[in-house]
Amino acid sequence: MRQLKGAQCVLEYCQSIGDKFYNNDSFLEGRHSYFVSIAKIGANKKGKRTPAKNNTPDEFRKISSPHNLQFQDLCCKK
Repeated sequence: MRQLKGAQCVLEYCQSIGDKFYNNDSFLEGRHSYFVSIAKIGANKKGKRTPAKNNTPDEFRKISSPHNLQFQDLCCKK
């Protein structure tokens, strides 16, 4: 939880990459912040998606078995 609060969200991290590496300070501008947690990385079963509020560090989304994790899964509210 502390790590999630410290990082604030994946979106800010991706925005920073867009700014620093691609000189694009408006990268992902206007998007909303959503919080996620990645769990059960070694599981063979496909995880089910549970709708949740994930717009604060205390109410983050949990992602199980992220073998085919997409950018949209990290930055979009489900």
